[in-house]
Amino acid sequence: MQAEDTKGNMDMKSDDSNKKGLAKLFKISFYGIPMPIYLVGLAIIILGLATKSLPADITGSLFLVFGSGLIFGKIGDNLPIWKDYLGGGAILAFF
Repeated sequence: MQAEDTKGNMDMKSDDSNKKGLAKLFKISFYGIPMPIYLVGLAIIILGLATKSLPADITGSLFLVFGSGLIFGKIGDNLPIWKDYLGGGAILAFF
């Protein structure tokens, strides 16, 4: 980011906030799977879907369900009313 001082000079701010945000992102895990590993796996699944090279049998479906189920499970565990009264991430993953 650039900031302008009183003399009109442009000065570069440090990107410490971006580095901290990225470090926080990489500390997140989905049920024990670190975020970078999960993102690589999800990218492979999306690439397989886009190129239609993902198998159409149960193997391809298992990868797709696993990837989306982890996301919905994490969301369900963090929604206040959902996790307290409706069963949390395990139930949201079924929908």
